[in-house]
Amino acid sequence: MRSMNYMPEIHIQLCSEDQKKEKIPDEKLEFGKKFTDHMFLMKYKDGKWGTPKIMPYQNFSLDPAAMVLHYGQEIFEGMKAYINQKTDSVYIFRPHENAKEIEKILSKLKDDLMEIGVVGSILHDISQVCQQLRKTRDEDLPMKSDILESSYEWQEKILK
Repeated sequence: MRSMNYMPEIHIQLCSEDQKKEKIPDEKLEFGKKFTDHMFLMKYKDGKWGTPKIMPYQNFSLDPAAMVLHYGQEIFEGMKAYINQKTDSVYIFRPHENAKEIEKILSKLKDDLMEIGVVGSILHDISQVCQQLRKTRDEDLPMKSDILESSYEWQEKILK
């Protein structure tokens, strides 16, 4: 499979002040319970990727004939990110594992995505998206005074 850095410029639409969610103290955060004010979306249609977008978190509609509803063909990988107060760097928890999981699922699906080399560039693209997401609202990311603590010893620094 060839590696492709196909990610075009990301279109960013920031949410308004009244759309922003209440900030939850870091010590009360629970995995999978709090989501950022923004989300990443890039549609795949007719064998082509559309414009990558960072936009306000919102519901989106699906065609009733969408393959995800009929055949369960979908991939969702969530990630944890933290800001290290000492270095002002963003750390993501296990991005390589997320990429491996996506690759494993795609190889089982034998989807068209495998043929266009999505997996080969996924870490590069994740990094680009995370850099752009950070511009939306830093306070969405929890602060850690010592990033190498407890189970987060394997986090990777990807942004500065």
